[in-house]
Amino acid sequence: MGIDGAPTTQFLSFHAPIQKKNIGLGLKIVNDQAAVIKNFSAEGMFSYALGLGSGKLSAGIETGIINQSTDFTNLIRHDATDNVLTNDKQTKTTFDLSFGLFYQTKTFFMGWSSYQLTKSEINYTGASRSMIARLWNHNIGIIGYNFGTEEKLRFEPSILIKQVANVPLQFDVNFRGTYKQLVSLGVSYRNSESIVFMTDVIINDSFKVGYAFDYTISGLADYQSGGHEVMFTYRKKLLPPARDKETHPRFYIY
Repeated sequence: MGIDGAPTTQFLSFHAPIQKKNIGLGLKIVNDQAAVIKNFSAEGMFSYALGLGSGKLSAGIETGIINQSTDFTNLIRHDATDNVLTNDKQTKTTFDLSFGLFYQTKTFFMGWSSYQLTKSEINYTGASRSMIARLWNHNIGIIGYNFGTEEKLRFEPSILIKQVANVPLQFDVNFRGTYKQLVSLGVSYRNSESIVFMTDVIINDSFKVGYAFDYTISGLADYQSGGHEVMFTYRKKLLPPARDKETHPRFYIY
């Protein structure tokens, strides 16, 4: 908030298990715009899960297309006759592929994912020299622990680590508490960047609403007033397979 052309993102996802086959299917659509660049992606997801020790190990792939549109006409140019830049709006589409692993028990979870494995190039034409954008590989790791009781209070500390080439390593330290599986409150620290306050409320068995506010602590704090995120979730609780009578929210709800 407070900066012209600040990024805005809309994110829609759907996922569900085919429990007897140990398979998960999903769809993810993202629309992201920052200044003159707009990215739209539509990707399908497939995962397979198997029992490992006291928990479950899942491996998944995500693949689809990324459409990038850049409006060169809205750039602020110091040199109006800069021949490196075109004077039009260009749209390019490329293929994307990602992979991830996730292990979970009733009290512990950890995962790793690697996005944009193809490192596809986006080649813009019409300038005096080639302008090539690249989808850089992003690696994300998470580890967390659950303790307490679902009937009263349950707590979940976790750490999320993000790595991209030529960019400082970023990590989020998170802590969330949930009361009777109805209301959650949490806080997250993103190193040298922001403190995030978050909450979500279970309206009924099907609907959940969440909100998060990013309070900036970096040098950008003098120029903007934080960021807002609103989340709506619809979910359907599934009965466990006939061979497994024990259910757990992480296995069958989310």
